[in-house]
Amino acid sequence: MVAAATPEFVERAGDRADADGVADRTLFVEGDMRDLGDAPLREEYDLVTCFFTSFGYFEDETNREVLAEMADHVAPGGAVVLQLANKDRLLANFNTSSAFEHGGYLVTEQREFDVTYSRVETTRRMFEENGDEYEFAFEGELSIRLYSPVELRKLFEDVGLEPHLYGSPDGEDLDRESDQQYVVGLA
Repeated sequence: MVAAATPEFVERAGDRADADGVADRTLFVEGDMRDLGDAPLREEYDLVTCFFTSFGYFEDETNREVLAEMADHVAPGGAVVLQLANKDRLLANFNTSSAFEHGGYLVTEQREFDVTYSRVETTRRMFEENGDEYEFAFEGELSIRLYSPVELRKLFEDVGLEPHLYGSPDGEDLDRESDQQYVVGLA
């Protein structure tokens, strides 16, 4: 079994904020994004982010509730920023399988796209490097909702945010060839 790195990431983020002198203005919490209302959060933040295609793992209504909670924690003039896979590019270049090495593991993925729910269903198998061989370590299922730009725009508007869509973190225009979608929802 492979343990999640979330506690390590939270600790590293806190250390970095301390080193950068902004620890008094930041809060890093490990938790479930579906339970933001129960997290020890302040009422409002200037910025709420969700990166690495971490949005979309739940059913549509739950995804909407998660975004609404994020919006509820944004101060007037602040923003919610999501980074997601670009559905158009991903589907145009869709691979049903892949294999790659990562952190001492061989990772294989088998994928299917469910067009009726706009979800990529993935079976991920991880094999730990052991000398010249790999030993099976873990298998897991992933299901992620792919959103089109039109759906994202509506979703953000529905939770009271003014959406702006980009194809890069530098503000490049979003197009069919953009690897990612960056949605900036202004409060």
